[in-house]
Amino acid sequence: MALQVHLNVGMSLHEVPLHRLWTVDGSNRGSKPGSLRTLHGRPMTGDRTAFLGWEHNFRTVPFERLGLRPLVRRNLGIIVYGGHGRSWIRPENDPVPGLNGILPSGWPLQVPTQWHHEVGVSLNGIFGMLRLDVTRRLDRPEWALGFGVAKLL
Repeated sequence: MALQVHLNVGMSLHEVPLHRLWTVDGSNRGSKPGSLRTLHGRPMTGDRTAFLGWEHNFRTVPFERLGLRPLVRRNLGIIVYGGHGRSWIRPENDPVPGLNGILPSGWPLQVPTQWHHEVGVSLNGIFGMLRLDVTRRLDRPEWALGFGVAKLL
C-alpha cells in the first residue's frame, strides 16, 4: 500500500503579465495526478495558488479482506484520493479590472472565491494497466467520471 501527496503553491509578489499567472490544473476527464478532476479542463488561474492532492493506493487488500479471490487474481485494486485547491488574484494583476477575470477576447479566467474540494475512489488494474475514477466534488453537487493509465510501480 502507498500514500502519495502532491503539494503545489505559487505566489507572485508584484504585478505580472497574464502569461505568468499560476494555475491549479483541471483534468480533461482523465486520472491525472496533481489536478482537480471535477474542473474538466478549466484550470484555476491567479497570482497566488494552492493545491493539495492525496492518493492512497490500497492495492488488492480490500478484495483480499472481503474474500473476493477472482478480483485479487486479476490484480484489481482500490485507490482513494482527494484534492483541495484555490487561486487568488490581486487587483493589480486582474487583466481587465471590473470584468471579474474576463479577458478582452472573451476567454474567462477561473478565479474562484472559495476553495474547491473533491474526493474519489478508483478501480485500479483494469486489463493490467487502466483505472476508472469516480470523483465527487464536495463544495458543489458535481460528479466526474474519468479513465486513465494505472501506475505500474
